[in-house]
Amino acid sequence: MDHEGNPRLKKKAIRAVERFCRRAGIQVAGLDILYDSKRYPDTPLFLEINYYFGRRGLGGSLRFYDLFEQAADRWLAGGEPEEMPEL
Repeated sequence: MDHEGNPRLKKKAIRAVERFCRRAGIQVAGLDILYDSKRYPDTPLFLEINYYFGRRGLGGSLRFYDLFEQAADRWLAGGEPEEMPEL
């Protein structure tokens, strides 16, 4: 997060990321957003989605894969997604 950046643009980026993650079902990821100051100055543009950075917050790769497998099993069984587990 660019803590020194334009607060209005940061708010727009946060809203875009939240909306994207909600629609895509993403719960843990690092997303890079940028702005094209000439062509689309007020539109947050997605540069990269990186789930690796999000894994650290879950307790590392092994914990991530355990949670991923549980979620995949529920999905394959037709179950509803659960809220994020307590860490």
